[in-house]
Amino acid sequence: MKKYFFIILIVIIGFAVYFPSFSNSFVWDDNLLIASNSFVKSFRHIFDVFKTELFYSAGGNTDFYRPIQSLTLMLDYSIWHLNPFGYHLTNTLLHIFNSLLVYLLAFILFKDRRASILASLIFLTHPVQVEAVAYISGRADLLAMMFVILSFISYIKYRRKESGFRPYLILSLLFYTIALLSKEAAFILPVILLFYEDKKAGMKGALRPLSFFIMIMAVYASLRFTVLSFKKIPVFENGFYGLYLSILTAFKALFDYVGLLIFPVDLHMERMSILTKPVLYSEILFYAFFTASFVLLFICAKKYSKSIFFSLGWFLIALFPNLGVVVPLNASIAEHWLYLPSFGFFSALALLTYRFLDKQRRGLKVIINLILFTVILILAEVSFKQTFYWEDEMVFFKKTVESSPKSGKAHLGLGLAYFSIGDYQKSKIEFLKADVLDPKSAHLRHNNMAIIYIKEGKLDEAEKEYKKAIKLDPGFSAAYNNLARLYLGKGLLNESYEYLEKTISLNPDFAEPYYNLGMLYRAKKEPIKELEYFKKAVEVDPDYAPALEELANIYLESNKYGEAEKALKRILKVKPGYSASRFRLGTIYLKQRLYKEAEKQYRAALKYDPGLHACRINLAVVLSETGRMKEAVNEYKAVLKSVPDYEKANYNLGLIYKRTGRFDEAIKHFKKVLEKNPNDKNAKEQIKKISALADENI
Repeated sequence: MKKYFFIILIVIIGFAVYFPSFSNSFVWDDNLLIASNSFVKSFRHIFDVFKTELFYSAGGNTDFYRPIQSLTLMLDYSIWHLNPFGYHLTNTLLHIFNSLLVYLLAFILFKDRRASILASLIFLTHPVQVEAVAYISGRADLLAMMFVILSFISYIKYRRKESGFRPYLILSLLFYTIALLSKEAAFILPVILLFYEDKKAGMKGALRPLSFFIMIMAVYASLRFTVLSFKKIPVFENGFYGLYLSILTAFKALFDYVGLLIFPVDLHMERMSILTKPVLYSEILFYAFFTASFVLLFICAKKYSKSIFFSLGWFLIALFPNLGVVVPLNASIAEHWLYLPSFGFFSALALLTYRFLDKQRRGLKVIINLILFTVILILAEVSFKQTFYWEDEMVFFKKTVESSPKSGKAHLGLGLAYFSIGDYQKSKIEFLKADVLDPKSAHLRHNNMAIIYIKEGKLDEAEKEYKKAIKLDPGFSAAYNNLARLYLGKGLLNESYEYLEKTISLNPDFAEPYYNLGMLYRAKKEPIKELEYFKKAVEVDPDYAPALEELANIYLESNKYGEAEKALKRILKVKPGYSASRFRLGTIYLKQRLYKEAEKQYRAALKYDPGLHACRINLAVVLSETGRMKEAVNEYKAVLKSVPDYEKANYNLGLIYKRTGRFDEAIKHFKKVLEKNPNDKNAKEQIKKISALADENI
C-alpha cells in the first residue's frame, strides 16, 4: 500500500486543485481548435493533421505544426463532442501523469526520494502551471513535457545498460519524435541529453546514440523550413526588433520567468515583456546584472552539487527557445512556456531545500517541514482560484484587459465576447482599441466590424469592411466566405458564387462555404445542386449543424424519415440541448405514430426551451392520441396562458372538449380561433356540428 500512497496522493491533490476547471467553457483558441475545427471531428482526417498547420481546417493561418495535439483532440471529440468537461478532464489527467513522471525522473537522476516528492508536489500545485492545464489549447505543453520525460527516462535506462537496454534507445527516439510532433519546444531535448552526458564527466559511448537524436532534429528542422513551413510568424523577430533589443528583452523575460516561479502572483495571459526603444540605461544594467548573476549562480552550483547544477541547466536550456533570441515567437512571454523548464527549477529548489534541512537540528527540521507543507497548501489554493480565470470568455478577456491594457489581442477577444451577448457598442469600442494597439490584426477588426454592421442592418458598410479585411490579408478565407454570404443575402448570386469559389480554393476543408453554396442553389431553384452542396458540407464536417438541419428539412419534405432522423440525431449527438432538432425529431416519430419516442423528444425539447409552443402543442397531440386527455388539456392551457389567441392550441383544445361533451367550452375556443382568423373554415364547421348535436338533443 505504501508503494501506491504517493500516486494516490498526487491524483487526489491534482483533481482537488483542477476540479473547478471541469465546468469551464471553451476559451479563445479552444473554439478554433475544437468547435470550428472539422479535422478533429472525424478520424478520417488522421493523416490530414500531419500535412497541415494546427488551425488549418478552422480557417487559420499560423505556423504551428502539432499533429499529436490534434489527434488527442480528435479522440476527445469522439467521446465528448462539444462538451468542454471531457477536454478539461484530459488536460488534468495529463498534468497528474506528468507530475508522477517528474517524481520518477527526479528520483532516477538524483536518488533523493524526499526531494523528488517535493519537486513533484510543487510541479503539481504551482499556479504558473494553470495556464497550460486549465486552458485546453495549452495541451501541447502537457504532451511535449510527457514525451520529453519519457524519452529522457528511456535514454537513461539505455545508457545504464539495464536488462533489454537496446530497445530503450529505440523507445527514447520514438518518444522524442512524438514530442516534436506535440510541440516545437521539444526540439531542445538533444541539448539537454548532451548536457546530461557532460555532467557525468564523460561522453564515452554517448556520441552514437546522440547522433540519432541529432539526425531526427535535423530532419525535423529541414521539413519545418520547407514542406512543413506554413507561415512565418511576423512577431518578435530579430529582423523587426533588432538582435540587440531581442537580447535585452530575453534578459527581462528571464527575470520575469524566475519571478513568476518564486512569486506566482498576478497571473494572466498576454504579458507584455518587450523592451522598446528608447531603452533606459538603468533597465539595461538591471536586467543584464540579473541574468549575469543567475548564470554565475548556475556555474557555481557545479562545485556545490552536480544535481542542482544539472537541474538549473535543464531550466536554462529548456527555457532558451522561449526567450525569443533565435526562434520567432507569437508573444514575448507566456506562463505556459514554463511548463517544461519548470522541472529543472523545481528540482533545484527541492534539492537545495533538503540539503539545507539535513544540516539542521531535529526541532528545526519539524518546523521547516511544516512550512513546506503550508507552502504546498498555499500553492494549491492559489492554483484552485486561478482556474476560475478560465471560466468563460467574458471573464477571461475582462481580466486579461485589466492586467494587460495594451494587448491588442485581449481587446479583440473582449470585443468578440461583447458581440456574443449582443452588446455591439462595447464590441466596436474594443475592436477599435485592438486596431490601435495591434495594427497587424487590423484584418480581423475589419471582419468583425462587418459582422456588427450586418447585425445593425448596415449592409453597405459591412461590404466595405469585408473588402478592407481581404485587402489586408488576401489569404483570409473567412472574410471571403462572409462577404459571399452578404452577397447571397442581397440576392447578388453571381458575386456570391465568385467569393465562395475563392474561399474553397483557399481552404477546401472549410464546411461553411459549401453550405452557403447549397443556399445559393436553393435561391436559384436548383434542388439537385442544393442537396449536393449540403451533403458536401457534412462530408467536410460531419457535425456541421446548419447543413444537417437543411438536409433534415429536405428529407422531411420528401418523406425520407430515416435519412432525416439520422441527420437530426447527428446534431443532437453534438448539441444535446438543441431543442429545435429534438422538436423535428419528435415530429418525425409523430408522423410515423411512434408516440412513445415522439413524447420523449418533445419533453426533452421543452426541458431546454419551455417556450417552444409548437412543441408543446405536438406533445398535447401525442397525449390525446394515447388517451391522456387531461394531460393534453393541461399542455394546451399552458400554451394559451402565454399566447391566448394561439389558433392551433384553441382549435385542438376545442376538439378535445367536443369529444368529451363539453360543448360550451369547445365553442368558446373555436370562436377564439375565428377572432384571430374569421375565415377559418374548420372552426366554423366545428361550431355548426356542435349546434347540430345540440339541436338533436332538444
